[in-house]
Amino acid sequence: MPAKHFKYGDLDLTYSERGSFLSEYVDKRDSEHFAAGVASFRDADIPFRIWYDEVISCLSTENGLEIVIDGTSHVLSAGDAIWIPKDTDLVYRSVGTSVFFYAVSPADWKDRRPA
Repeated sequence: MPAKHFKYGDLDLTYSERGSFLSEYVDKRDSEHFAAGVASFRDADIPFRIWYDEVISCLSTENGLEIVIDGTSHVLSAGDAIWIPKDTDLVYRSVGTSVFFYAVSPADWKDRRPA
C-alpha cells in the first residue's frame, strides 16, 4: 500500500453539537493494527469511556486541552502527549479550541463500540 499525505487545510472542520470534530486519516482499510487522525474540541466538556487504547498529542490549544481521569486533571499544551489505556472513564474538556493528533488501537475501534 502506498504512503498517504494528509493536509490539515483539506479537513472539514464542521463541529458537532458537543463541540468536537474528528477526521480519521488512517483506518481499518489501511492498517489492521491502528487508526489515526486529527480531532478538535471547542468549548467542550465531554464525559466519555474509551474502549480502545489511545495516544493523544496536542497540536494547538487556546487555553489547554484538559483530560480528567479518576479526578486527576491532565492539562496538555501544544507538544504534550498522553497515553490512555482502554476501559478508561474520562472527561475531555477544552475552553476555546484545542486541536490534537490521535492514534488508537485496534484499527476497527469504531466497530467495537459497546452498545
